[in-house]
Amino acid sequence: MSVLTQFDTKSLQSVEYYEGQGPIHRSVKSPKKLIDQSDKNIRTVYDSIVASFSKREQLLCAGRRRKLEDGKWGPYEWQTYKEAKKIFEDLASGLRGNGIDPKSHLAIYAKNRPEWLYTYLACCSQSIVLVPLYDTLGPEATSYVINHASIETVVSSIENLPKLIIIASKEKSQFKKVIVMDPYTDNDLQSANKVGLTLVPFSEVLSMGNKNPVPPTVPSPNDLLIIMYTSGTTGVPKGVMLTHKNMIASLSSIPFSNTVSGKEMSIYLIFPWLILWNLLF
Repeated sequence: MSVLTQFDTKSLQSVEYYEGQGPIHRSVKSPKKLIDQSDKNIRTVYDSIVASFSKREQLLCAGRRRKLEDGKWGPYEWQTYKEAKKIFEDLASGLRGNGIDPKSHLAIYAKNRPEWLYTYLACCSQSIVLVPLYDTLGPEATSYVINHASIETVVSSIENLPKLIIIASKEKSQFKKVIVMDPYTDNDLQSANKVGLTLVPFSEVLSMGNKNPVPPTVPSPNDLLIIMYTSGTTGVPKGVMLTHKNMIASLSSIPFSNTVSGKEMSIYLIFPWLILWNLLF
């Protein structure tokens, strides 16, 4: 039998809740029930993508600023939701055409940019598990993650290509292909080929997908969405496996957390969770 501790909704954010082992903490606004959905029709991140893009076609979705010759930043160049949808659908089909199947793992190695978002959305639509790599991991930890997660392909910005070439030169693994977001040189291609890496332009993957569309592979709530690795500061990085259900539950709880004691609170979401928040609501 569940036992709920006494609590004051005016001064607390969470309360202790006992069921079997405990206590666990739940929002004072939903102490007896776990908040796992805000909409009964949205059970996966893919569901949220479909719902959001269908009602926001003409709104701005993703943008970038390019540095001008004088060193200053130019104006934002935007894609609408409708334009972004076409991009990630072509990318999803192109990824499948490059041998990246549903349930397989795809790494991404880049700073925040539209291509990061499109890759994420493409993976969601084909039930591909995304594995982000980031600079704070360091070269040894990055190499460990690539091998531990059985990564065959990495979607990367050009600035990280030299790091991936070094990793491929030192490790014998499944890692054999890099989809490069930016233009690369013949020297880049030769250096990659010497260590057994195939380079594929991001634009080529889009073109392939446009010419050979593949229907979505719709995920289930319990399917893996993303594997987030820890920094590895106290040992090797640990992979945190997040399902679609995990992410929808986490985001669905946010509306219950924007006020405490009757006062408004600011909620800060890091990329890509900010994008998922927008997709869900």
